[in-house]
Amino acid sequence: TASQSEMDTASQSEMDTASQSEMDTASQSEMDTASASVEDTGTWTGIDTVDTETGDSATDTEFVIDSDNCVVGTFQITTALESDAFVGVTCIRGNLTIGPSAAALDISLPQLTVIDGELYISRTQGQCAVLLENLTTVTTVAVSYNRSVSLSVPSLITIEEALAMEGNGVAGEGEIEMDLRSVTEIGAVSMNGNETASFSVDLGSLKTIRNNLISNGNMGINALKLSNLETVSGYFLISSASGLGQLDLSRLTAAKGGITITANEQLADIDMGLLQHSEGTIVIASNPNLASINLDSLRAVTLGSFVISMNEKLSTLKLSTLETVDESVFISENDIFDCDAAEFTDRIQTPEIAFCENLPNGTCGDAVCPYD
Repeated sequence: TASQSEMDTASQSEMDTASQSEMDTASQSEMDTASASVEDTGTWTGIDTVDTETGDSATDTEFVIDSDNCVVGTFQITTALESDAFVGVTCIRGNLTIGPSAAALDISLPQLTVIDGELYISRTQGQCAVLLENLTTVTTVAVSYNRSVSLSVPSLITIEEALAMEGNGVAGEGEIEMDLRSVTEIGAVSMNGNETASFSVDLGSLKTIRNNLISNGNMGINALKLSNLETVSGYFLISSASGLGQLDLSRLTAAKGGITITANEQLADIDMGLLQHSEGTIVIASNPNLASINLDSLRAVTLGSFVISMNEKLSTLKLSTLETVDESVFISENDIFDCDAAEFTDRIQTPEIAFCENLPNGTCGDAVCPYD
């Protein structure tokens, strides 16, 4: 009996030891998985963190990793705590959404370099600040229906498809700040219906837009840096940008879809001094404080017309080289603009031309426009 008891005790001890060993091994394995580098293949579990103020834990996120060491899937961050699961992630193959959130968000993902998909920042009601300081590649950036948002991506070079900003701000409240200072090429730009108190977009290194730039109804936009833009391969529109005072397009040489700049209340100066050719209509109209337009290198407008109209304070129009406009030329109803109309009409070859009602007495062309 004693021997049997000893055997049972020894057996139980061995079982307990084996069980503990298995538990320790499993526990160590879980710890190793939780802290694994994204360079491992298979799956990787984001680091579990605890908010020291609320005691809330971030939900573990198990990532699938492909052969290029990218985490694969569609991901969403609605709290700063959830972003901690992405510590160590360098590449996402899929879309990343930040929001919705009623609280303020401060998101920083310093190791993320590639989003092979779309970045959305959407429906955040508090102040939302997103810093992706080492991100170099993304397909699309879309910022929509946020109250106040700042996005800083100082290392980003290319946005493959589109930069879109829509419906941000509420009745003239809120701010948008977009730090895209290193971006040199974008597929298309769309900025529409942003009702913020302040709206700034730094695209100071941008050289090429492969499709359209559309900016319409952005009541708070006060800074739009495009000073290195050289080529727009689609339509270029800036309309109803109520706070924009200056438009520096001084390095723009080619516009392949036409240019429209209208109804910008504070716009005082437009510099397109290197633009030589527009494939499409140019319209600069209804900018009540516009004083100066520089188009001194423009030689031809093909597939469209040339219109400078209803700019009440226009005093300077540099247009010394324009020779050909395929459809028509209208320079009219610019209330204080004076010119030698004959110099323009003798030089510019076009089927229809009208210089009219530019001064109260009509000395720059006819006193009454033919279409009145």
